Amino acid sequence: MFYGVFVVSLYYVRYVILMKHNYPDWVISHRKPGTELRFINGHYYLYAVSSFYDPVRKKGRKKTGVLLGKITENNGFVASRAAKVETIAAKGIDFSKIAIKECGFTNFLEVYGKEIEQKLKEFFPKHHKLIIYMAYARFVHNSPINRMPLLISKSMLSVGEKEKIYPQKLSTTLAEIGQDRATCVAYMQSFIKAGEHLLIDMTNMFNSSTTMYYTKQGYNSEMVFDAQVNLMYIYSPSSHQPLFYKILSGNSREVVGFKNTLLESGLKDAIIIADKGFFSKANMDLLDQNGLHYILPLKRDNTLIDYSKLSEVVQRLLQV
Repeated sequence: MFYGVFVVSLYYVRYVILMKHNYPDWVISHRKPGTELRFINGHYYLYAVSSFYDPVRKKGRKKTGVLLGKITENNGFVASRAAKVETIAAKGIDFSKIAIKECGFTNFLEVYGKEIEQKLKEFFPKHHKLIIYMAYARFVHNSPINRMPLLISKSMLSVGEKEKIYPQKLSTTLAEIGQDRATCVAYMQSFIKAGEHLLIDMTNMFNSSTTMYYTKQGYNSEMVFDAQVNLMYIYSPSSHQPLFYKILSGNSREVVGFKNTLLESGLKDAIIIADKGFFSKANMDLLDQNGLHYILPLKRDNTLIDYSKLSEVVQRLLQV
């Protein structure tokens, strides 16, 4: 009992001391009507205060408002963030019209993506905006479709956009584009320049989907026989960007993939240059059957290599 009374007494004494704190003149000079000084943990603060009538107690009561700022002897009054916001609001600024939006990707697209944007407008006049929006959300944020509308609304790309964007609309757009392969091919062919050297590569992508047509049991260089799809890409070494792609089933042969991709892309007189791992009698026969030109390196112990001329050169050098 005595201990409880003692603790309460200490709090009361501390409260009285705080209330009767002697504020220096450089602190008092910042006190104005409607404000109150506070001394907390060795620092001086200025708070907004107001009064209101309490119908229960039937008397006026004080109401402490926001923290206006901190007072120091060297810097004087330093306004808090809340006070700055109230000051701006008092000047008649409508915060509902202020928004924070991404502008980096938008600026990048305006500087470096003019050609892509123009071609999208030409080949996909109905969907070109949504294609750019989805590319932004996927490329910058790696976002799934259900989060894309929120991210798009926070980008400068969507400024002035009047139509509402929602996940189902984006899904429908992707389905319509995917079904219109002819327009996709024409769009990609427009980037291929005559006489340019191109690089072709096929990548195995593992896929556990049971509904995708291209998902088949296949194998890769590491002899993994999981379900997969094959993605064939044609790259431009001059522009450093992919020009054409084709999705192939996971069990398709690379030679067949080369042929189908070249035919669809419209490329002619192409020469396929492969690595040593691609060489085999079966692949050579398949390339010949499909009328494809190729250069295949041979392993050093291959019997097709004629080392006799090399031996003659070595003997002449030894004689010298």
